[in-house]
Amino acid sequence: MRSSTHDEGAPAAPASRTGLAGAWDSFVGPGQTRVERWGTVTAVAAAAVAGDRALGDDATPRHRVALRLAAVDLWGGAWVNNTRACVRWYERPGQGPGSHAAFAALHIAHAATIAGVDTATRSRSAGSALTWTLAHFTFMLGASTLVAFSPRRRRLPLALGASLAGLALDRSLGPSASAPWFAPIYYTKLLVGHAAGSIWNAGPVRRGNAITP
Repeated sequence: MRSSTHDEGAPAAPASRTGLAGAWDSFVGPGQTRVERWGTVTAVAAAAVAGDRALGDDATPRHRVALRLAAVDLWGGAWVNNTRACVRWYERPGQGPGSHAAFAALHIAHAATIAGVDTATRSRSAGSALTWTLAHFTFMLGASTLVAFSPRRRRLPLALGASLAGLALDRSLGPSASAPWFAPIYYTKLLVGHAAGSIWNAGPVRRGNAITP
């Protein structure tokens, strides 16, 4: 039987701040360390600059903006969702597997955006783009739900295995020509980070928590 998402032995998340700082805390988790904070800034800045690097010179500004926005959320999230502050926040009381699944479900928009740019730049047909989007999203959502409902100690190995399977899926479908970075970032954010809690839900880091295998 699976333990609840929040264990009584887990350290409580610091209280969120108020105002704009509180809104930021609701995304990244309160109590970020300096390394976590600067890592977030670096990932977001890199995405804003290089997220559209694979597009050709004939790409429209609209396509570039769409890719950069998707990259900012995914690249930033791949870092943030693997930080201790964020894991602690999304493991707080009241959060459960359903919350993780709902968060993951929002990310159909990212796959659809990238597939749309591929179609607009003629690197993928409309039918292929639809198949690519639904295949990645369906696999990710199913894997995310499985990981989130699993016992804590099993989540990270499951997430890593599922991420490798996701990369194999991407290879079989054909990676995005516009965003070749998509699959590794997508699965790192949503499976290894958000669903599994990265290393912070594993072993000695959470020793003393009530875990039911």
